[in-house]
Amino acid sequence: MIKKSETFKLIPRGEREIIISREFDISRDMVFEAYTNPEMLINWVLGPMGWTMLICETVLRVGGTYKFIWKNKEGNEIVMGGVYQEIKRPEKIINTEKFFDAWYPGESLITTLFEDIGGKTKYTCTILYETHQAREVVLNSKIELGMIESFERLEDLLSFDLEIGVIQ
Repeated sequence: MIKKSETFKLIPRGEREIIISREFDISRDMVFEAYTNPEMLINWVLGPMGWTMLICETVLRVGGTYKFIWKNKEGNEIVMGGVYQEIKRPEKIINTEKFFDAWYPGESLITTLFEDIGGKTKYTCTILYETHQAREVVLNSKIELGMIESFERLEDLLSFDLEIGVIQ
C-alpha cells in the first residue's frame, strides 16, 4: 500500500507560482470540511512538530476573513490571515494569504481545488505570489516538510473519525 504522503507534490510553475497536490483516501466532502472548519483546522494545520495553533478564526463566506496564530515551544509566534474571494462547496476555495510578520514579501493568492476521484480526494493548491523573489523565499524555506506533516495529521484525524463514526 502506498503511503499517501508519497502522493505529495510541490512543483514551481512559471516565475511566481507553486502547485501543491496530494491524494487523500477520504471523501471530498470530509476533506473540504476539515479544511474549512475551525474546530478541525486547529488539530491538523500545525506545520512541523513543535507548533500549536492558538487562534483559528474563519468567516467562511465570500469577503469573509480568517486568522491563524501558531506558537512553538520556544515562544515564537506566526500570525497569518486573509480574505475569501470565492467558495464553491466542496470543490473550490480562492483566498488571499498574508503573514503579519512577513517571512516573504507581499501577499499571495491561493486557489484550492478538491477533486472527487472515486470516493477519494485529490487536493490541488495553486499559490500565486506577488513576485518571483517571494516565491523563491518560500521554496527555500522547505515548506513541504510542514505541509507533509500537516497532511498526515489530517489523514489520521479523518480516518480516526471515520472509524469511530464521528463523521458521516
